[in-house]
Amino acid sequence: MTGYERIKNVLEGKPVDRVPTMLHNFMAAAAEKNMSMGDFRKSPKNIARALIDYSRKYSLDGILIDIDTCVESSAIGVPTDYPDDAPARNHGAIEGGISACIEAMNPEVIFKDERANIVAESVHLIKKRSW
Repeated sequence: MTGYERIKNVLEGKPVDRVPTMLHNFMAAAAEKNMSMGDFRKSPKNIARALIDYSRKYSLDGILIDIDTCVESSAIGVPTDYPDDAPARNHGAIEGGISACIEAMNPEVIFKDERANIVAESVHLIKKRSW
């Protein structure tokens, strides 16, 4: 059974030969390529190469695409910093609480953000497997 079949079957409630594996592994994948978090998060090609190679090396069934846990929040205006040697970090919140967050999560706003576009391009490259 392939990783795709495993994941598809689990989502459809069908039997599998083993539990499928996907990891939240962006930091480990970057480290295995000797990339700083800064170099990793700025390049769709670096993201795709690191995540694909890590997934192949460890026989993962799927790729969880992530460059840090702040992409969406920073895209809607949460103050964020981007250390070269660590994942991005949020500092504070947007004014207006959860209602303001929900209102701000408009695709037109999010896809104007450079980092959201880097993630989208990474997804495209991973799907294509070309760079």
